Amino acid sequence: MKEIRNLRLLEETGKKTICVVTWQLNEEKRNRALRRALEENGFRVRFAAGMDGLMRRFVRLKLSARLTAREHCTQAVKYALLAARRALRPGLPCREEVLYLLVCHGRTGDGWLHEEIQIRFEERGARDRLFWYDAKAGKIMKYEKPVLGYLEYSVANHCNLRCKGCSHYSNLVREPEFGNPDAFRKNLARMKELFSHVEVFRLLGGEPFLNPDLGAFVTAAREAYPEAALSVVSNGLLIPKVKEEVLEALRRNNAEVQVSNYPPTVRMGDAIRRRLADSGVRYRISQPVLEFQYEVGGEAGDARGNYRRCALRQDHILDDRGRLCLCTNPVVYDENRGRLRTEREISEEDWISIYRVRDGCEALRALHRPAPFCRYCLTRKKIMFPWKGNYPEELTRQNVRD
Repeated sequence: MKEIRNLRLLEETGKKTICVVTWQLNEEKRNRALRRALEENGFRVRFAAGMDGLMRRFVRLKLSARLTAREHCTQAVKYALLAARRALRPGLPCREEVLYLLVCHGRTGDGWLHEEIQIRFEERGARDRLFWYDAKAGKIMKYEKPVLGYLEYSVANHCNLRCKGCSHYSNLVREPEFGNPDAFRKNLARMKELFSHVEVFRLLGGEPFLNPDLGAFVTAAREAYPEAALSVVSNGLLIPKVKEEVLEALRRNNAEVQVSNYPPTVRMGDAIRRRLADSGVRYRISQPVLEFQYEVGGEAGDARGNYRRCALRQDHILDDRGRLCLCTNPVVYDENRGRLRTEREISEEDWISIYRVRDGCEALRALHRPAPFCRYCLTRKKIMFPWKGNYPEELTRQNVRD
C-alpha cells in the first residue's frame, strides 16, 4: 500500500486507537492494507462491524432474477446502512480514547450513508473525532463542517431528446431555459458556509450542452468544491459539434462527462468517444438505456414507506432559489406544475432553504427524513416502458457522418 498522506492529522490528536468505519463489500484487500499501514505507524486498529454476513446476502440478491436493478441498489443501501448502524453501536472502545476513520471509496452510493454517519456522530458529540480517508487519493482529511454526499444542479431545463417519462419533465419544456450563473455562484457561496466538501457534484438538465455558458458553471462548481467528483451528465448527441472552449473548461477543471447511452447515442458512440478523447476530457458511457420508469404517480400513498424503499433519496438537488431537496422530484415538479395535468399537493416542507438553516448539520437532518411529497413516489409500484425519445433521425445521421 502506498504511503498514507496527512497521517499527521491523526498523530496530532495524541490518541492511538482508531476505529475504521467502512462498508464496501468488495474492498477487503484494501482494508487489510490500510490496517497494516496504520499499525506500522503505531496505531491500534479495529474495524467497526463485520461484513461477511452482509456479503453473502448481497451476493444472493445480485443472483436473484426477480429483482430489478433499482431494487438491487435499494437492498444494497439497506444492508450497508445496517452495517453502518452496527459500526456505531454501544460497546466500541472508550469515547475519550478513540478516533474514527470513515473510509471513502469515491462511489456515488456512499454519499447518503456518509451523511447518516455524520448525523449520528453529531448526536453523540463525537464529530470532532471523525476523520475521513480518501482511499483513491490515499490521504486522510479532517473537515470543520459537515460533508454533503451528493449534489446536482440543472444548467438547462430543456432537452434535445425529450424522452418519454423524463423525471425532470424536460420533454415538456419547449423554449430554452437555462440556469442562472449569478444565482448559482451565490448559492454555492452559501453552501460553502454549510458544507466543507461535496463528494459527488453533477451538472445536468435537460441537456447541459445546450447551455453556451456550461464552462462557466463547471468552473464555478470546481472553485467551490475543489476535491469533488465533478461530472456533467449528457445524452452526448451535441458533443461531436460542441465548441472547443467548453471541452477545454471540462478538461481544465477535471470534470468527467457521463453519457447516458440512449438508442440515438449508441449510433453516435464512436463520434462521441473520438471528440472527447481528442480533447483530453475524461468520460464514461453507460450501458444502453432501453427502458424508462415513471418516478411519480398521481395518487398519494405511504410517504414513510416510500422513503424507506427509495434508492433516489440521496440525489440532493439545488435550484436557483436556494432550495435544497433530498431528491429531484419535489423541486422539478414545482417548477413544471403549470405544464402538467396531474395535481399534487406540494409545500415548503418538501425542501429546505439553504438560507434558513443554521448549519450543515441541521441541513443533513432535514434531508434524512421523508418529505410530504414522498407519498406520490412509485417506489413500490414500478411502471416500466420501452424508451422512446424525440430526436430527428436525419440529424443523428449527419453527426455520425461528420
